[in-house]
Amino acid sequence: MAAAWPGERVQVAQATLFQNGDHPVLTDCRAFFAGPIQHGYGVQQAGLERIFAGIEPKNLSLV
Repeated sequence: MAAAWPGERVQVAQATLFQNGDHPVLTDCRAFFAGPIQHGYGVQQAGLERIFAGIEPKNLSLV
């Protein structure tokens, strides 16, 4: 069974490679840390902004 890969995707081509070799980073992992911290510890958005500036937390429905 095949599933769709979540998130942004880019075509693999010379023009899309980072420094002519690696795939570009398309996922900001800080958003995945911010969500559980916000929901698990009750940290408000202002507090998250101090830790993860400019990040919109992702709710992974873990807690």
